Amino acid sequence: MGVQGPTTATAGSAWTYPDLVELVLAVLAVLAFVSCALVTAVVLGLRAARRAVAPVVDRAGLAVQARARGTSGEVARLRRDLDAAVRRGRRALAVALAVDAPVGDVPGLLDRIESAARDLHAELRAVGAVTDPVRVARLIAVPRRRV
Repeated sequence: MGVQGPTTATAGSAWTYPDLVELVLAVLAVLAFVSCALVTAVVLGLRAARRAVAPVVDRAGLAVQARARGTSGEVARLRRDLDAAVRRGRRALAVALAVDAPVGDVPGLLDRIESAARDLHAELRAVGAVTDPVRVARLIAVPRRRV
C-alpha cells in the first residue's frame, strides 16, 4: 500500500492521518463547489432582475423627461411615443393570437417595425445627448417625421 503517515488512532478508532486529510480535502472541495454555485445563482438572478426592471425604469424616466419644456422634452416625448406605439402593436398581435384570428404576415412585419424602431430610438437617444438646443432642433427634424 504505500507509505502511511502517523496515525491518530486511539483505542477502537480506525481513523488514520491520510484518511483525515482526504476527508478535509473532500469537505473543502464540496464547500468550494457550493460557494461557486451559489455565487453563480445570485449573479444570474441579479442579471434577470435587472433585465426585467430596466424597461419599466426606462419608461418611467421617459415619462419624467417628457414633461420638460424645450427640445429635450420633445426628444423624450418622441421616444416615449415610439415605445408606446411598438408596445401597442405587440399587444394587438398577442390579442389576435389569443383569439385564433388569422395574422398572416403581421409577426414578420412587426419584427421589421421593431427593428426600425430600435434604430430610431438609438438615433433619438443620440440627439437627446446633444446640449445645444439649436443643434437639437435641427437634428430632430428627420426623426420627428419617422415617429
